[in-house]
Amino acid sequence: MQPTEKSTEFWLCFGLILVLAGWTRFKEVDQPAWVCWDETHFGKMGSWYINRTFFFDVHPPLGKMIIGGVGYLTGYNGTFAFEKPGDLYHDHNYLGMRIACTFLGACLIPFSFLTVWEFTHSINAAFFAGILIVFGKSQLLNSN
Repeated sequence: MQPTEKSTEFWLCFGLILVLAGWTRFKEVDQPAWVCWDETHFGKMGSWYINRTFFFDVHPPLGKMIIGGVGYLTGYNGTFAFEKPGDLYHDHNYLGMRIACTFLGACLIPFSFLTVWEFTHSINAAFFAGILIVFGKSQLLNSN
């Protein structure tokens, strides 16, 4: 068998990485029901894009435009203030924006697996790279 062929072992490891990525990233994605740290910044600018409000930002706009677009498509109307972390979402549909960001972050895990596989053709190295990123999130702590 050529080293570039994908065996059953490859697909089992890749499938396990996908399941772990989904489980660790999407478990309780709706919690907490208040503004988290980065949502203050990105949610506010997403709201400005939805409302077509002029603002100046020194950073590239694509990420904030994606968040605003997803918010618009999932029913968020751009009226929440996003003033500070810990503010409760009162009757605002924030979940679509949070799920979109979670999905994009979860995509990094299988992409890292596949990138290491393409460079090394080693299932062990690819699986190790994927596992490092899957459980790298476990070191984060969000205290209020």
